[in-house]
Amino acid sequence: MGVKTDRNLLFEAVCEAFKYDYREVTSSMRGIINKVVKELEEVGATPEEVQLRWLVYRLRHETTADHATPMALGKFWAALKPRQDELAKLAMLRRLDDRN
Repeated sequence: MGVKTDRNLLFEAVCEAFKYDYREVTSSMRGIINKVVKELEEVGATPEEVQLRWLVYRLRHETTADHATPMALGKFWAALKPRQDELAKLAMLRRLDDRN
């Protein structure tokens, strides 16, 4: 078994953020995720940042987050940097996610 590359870790982080089982992702969704991963690599994103910025997206877009796709994460990446006033809410949201 080979060593996982950063790209695989980013792919898995995107899948995890959206609650996708990466082993069951269809080829069309895999293509979308791979496009997002490529864009995230270009800006030096880490798997940890994927999780954090997805939480920021969910916090700021509560009413539409259930309908978001990985493309939204890639598209709005720069705007999803957490603000100081959001840190406590993000910590709470992360704890709730960890329970599920």
